[in-house]
Parts: sequence; C-alpha cells; structure tokens
Amino acid sequence: MTQDAKDPLYSILRSKREVSRLQILVEIAEHQPAVRQQEIATKLGVTPQAISEYIRELTDEGMVSASGRGNYEVTKAGIEWVLANAESLESYARHIRRDIIQQVSIWTAIAAENLKAGDEVGVFMKGGFLYAAKKSQPATGSVVADAKKDE
Repeated sequence: MTQDAKDPLYSILRSKREVSRLQILVEIAEHQPAVRQQEIATKLGVTPQAISEYIRELTDEGMVSASGRGNYEVTKAGIEWVLANAESLESYARHIRRDIIQQVSIWTAIAAENLKAGDEVGVFMKGGFLYAAKKSQPATGSVVADAKKDE
C-alpha cells in the first residue's frame, strides 16, 4: 500500500487519537441519543474526562450534535467520517488477508509421525510448537518433503 491519505496506516491507524475518535463516534451512533460518557469511557478504557474532551472536539468539528446532558447524536459529517475510515480499515484488512497471509504458503512443522511428501496432514499446536500428523485437524496442509517422526 502506498503512503497516502487513503492508507489507514497513514491516517487512522497511526494515531491513537484518531482511533479513539472513531470508537467514540461508533459508540455514540450505536447508543444515540442517550449516551453516557462514563459507559463510553469504561468500554474504551479511558477516563470520562478524556471522553468529555473528545466529544467537545467532535461537537466543535460538527461530527456530533449535543442536545442536553448525555444526549448526543452523530451528524451526517460524523457518519461520513466513520464510513470513510471504516472503508480504509476494510481495505487494509483485505490487503492483509489477500496479499500478506496468502503469500505464506509453507509453514515449518514438526512431524508427529513419519510423513511422506504429498501426504495430506492436519496441523496443530503442542507445547508452543506446530506439529503435522495424518489425523484430521481444523487446520490442514500438504507435506512438501519426507520427514521422520520428530523432524
């Protein structure tokens, strides 16, 4: 991915502040109009004072409207900002799944039994190590080279 304004690493993921703003807007949108700052603070693991300051900033920027104590709503501008950032995050997640993880085609595992190249195996964790065996497992693979037990 290139380093531009559409890159979530360049924008939202590089700043805890921007991540917090996104989370607060999502919380307000999910629970509007009656939203307690204390509940948001607890959920996000920050102080109610921090939430109050964020909401004040978001209100000043036109992303949140306040109508009385504890009555907040995300404005059209706020929703557009959330959607733009959510799309960036979705794009980044797709990039991780399609371009990064799928490139990992060979994983080293310890043979739990004698295995031959081409055998279909199940892979599993045991004692912090990845093992391969002929028994069925949720994760599977193919042996790429002959291996004796414990190799």
